[in-house]
Amino acid sequence: MSKFRRYFSITSFISMVVAAILLAAFYRWIALNDLLELGERHNVSLTQAFSNSLWPQFSLFLTRTVSLSGDEIRTHHDTAELRKAVLAQMRGLSVLKIKIYDLTGRTVFSTEARQIGEDKSSNPGFLSARSGKVASELTHRNTFSAFEGEVENRDLIGSYIPIRRGDPTAPIEAVFELYYDVTPLLQKTQRTQWVLLPGVLVILGLLYCVLYFVISRVQRALKQALDENGELVEVLGQRVAKLTAAEARLGALHEISQTIYESTDLDVMMNQILDQTIEVMGFEIGMIRLLQPDRKTLEPVASRGYRDPENVNRQRRRAENPASPRIIAQVLATRATRVEDLAQVDGMR
Repeated sequence: MSKFRRYFSITSFISMVVAAILLAAFYRWIALNDLLELGERHNVSLTQAFSNSLWPQFSLFLTRTVSLSGDEIRTHHDTAELRKAVLAQMRGLSVLKIKIYDLTGRTVFSTEARQIGEDKSSNPGFLSARSGKVASELTHRNTFSAFEGEVENRDLIGSYIPIRRGDPTAPIEAVFELYYDVTPLLQKTQRTQWVLLPGVLVILGLLYCVLYFVISRVQRALKQALDENGELVEVLGQRVAKLTAAEARLGALHEISQTIYESTDLDVMMNQILDQTIEVMGFEIGMIRLLQPDRKTLEPVASRGYRDPENVNRQRRRAENPASPRIIAQVLATRATRVEDLAQVDGMR
């Protein structure tokens, strides 16, 4: 039982730790998915606000840049004006970068000027947005070029969002890329995760204590039942042994009676009776003496196991207080007295 409790304790401890880690990981997965969904909705709302306020002006600029190179776009007067308008629109928000692509995948505007003119036509996010589906991703950046300069160790949600004029069913005119800083939110999620882990361990520990108490009670009850069953089995075994012995004796008596009934030769009958008696009683040697008519001597008529025939036939023994049938029956019932070493008994072997 102690081995079982030790095995239960070790297994439960390992299971609790694994369960706590899995629950914490599951919480993190849910939290990150919720955070990504929230960030995407936020980015879509910002893009919609930008589209409503600045797109009428910027759409004309987009038309003018079709034939311009990247360097010409960077130095264009409208680019500087647009940058001022975007910065004013996004001031006070956790937006770190904005980029705008035309439908060919060329970067026509970026808050990081050196990126203007880059070709992103094969970018999966751009392709998804150009087809009308918003694409977002949560990433960690060791360094990142933002509006106000380079920042470090930031967790960002970057979204590629299709831009339409007014009606949501209107044709897509461009693709908007926006990076939203969710570092504080992710840090809060991580803190909650580290608080959740020991909390889960405590709850599972309490559950373990309850289960250990219940199992200990069940083990004690089971041990008591097993002990009681063991005693019953032992008693039953003893009774079965007695019944088996009694059955064997009855069978031997039946065979002896059959021998007496069927045999006409006294010597043959006595030898058969002696063989059956020795087999049933489990003796090694035995002898049958018959009381003679003079009622003074016992004559050996059958013997087994004597090494020296003189111990059987040497002389007639005088019968002193010949055994009555009652005494003989009592000896058979009690299986008589066994002698462990016959060599130490005079005249036996």
